[in-house]
Amino acid sequence: MTGGGAVARGLDLGFIFVWVTDVASTARFYEEGLGLTPRFHVDGPQGPYVEYGSPEGGAGSDAGSVRFCISDIQEAHQLYGGDYERDFQSTPFALSFVDDDVPAVYRRAVAAGGISVTEPGRTACWGQMLARLRDPNGLLIVLVERTPPGQVIDRFLSEAGLEGAQAISGTAQRLNLLGERAGAQERNLTSPASDEDVVGLRNYLATIPDERLGELISEESIARMEAELVAQRVSNPPNG
Repeated sequence: MTGGGAVARGLDLGFIFVWVTDVASTARFYEEGLGLTPRFHVDGPQGPYVEYGSPEGGAGSDAGSVRFCISDIQEAHQLYGGDYERDFQSTPFALSFVDDDVPAVYRRAVAAGGISVTEPGRTACWGQMLARLRDPNGLLIVLVERTPPGQVIDRFLSEAGLEGAQAISGTAQRLNLLGERAGAQERNLTSPASDEDVVGLRNYLATIPDERLGELISEESIARMEAELVAQRVSNPPNG
């Protein structure tokens, strides 16, 4: 509990800061190249500052969403003094942005001053489009295609097969997802036992709206399914 009886919310990720020598050109890259909309630009005593983030969020350190901030290098030197060089050149770092059309964002970003690292292409793991480039300061930017819930589930089923279908089915039942369309019981989707059942489960889940299907691939649900897979494999080790 906090003062006034409010319940403590816990730790949140609040801000990501990048300190640069040219805020104006860097802001141009992120706004014209990547399409970010600034919440505000200011010119303060420590140099110019630009902040990006969800416009519906609040203000200050309880802004309601993660903020991406670009600030003048003067501020970093003033904040960290002689520790600046040591603290800011030791850890690899990248910013990743998600969009429906990675090739279009990539072309726009390169035209706005980005430096190509990897042109858009399909990844071997999830099959989504991915590209890499550097911003005008050399910071690595990763562009990733937005992955719909159905694609994540398809990948899970492809990797884990019948065991994966059983884990997904168990989680879907807990979330009441298998009662949203007629015929789930008849098609043996609540206890898949064959490759045909796996196909049936995949087809059935494809009829559920993404906003509900997203619950099935939440961090908590994926962790539960992975735990169930491990338990199944311990109980039923492969022959040989």
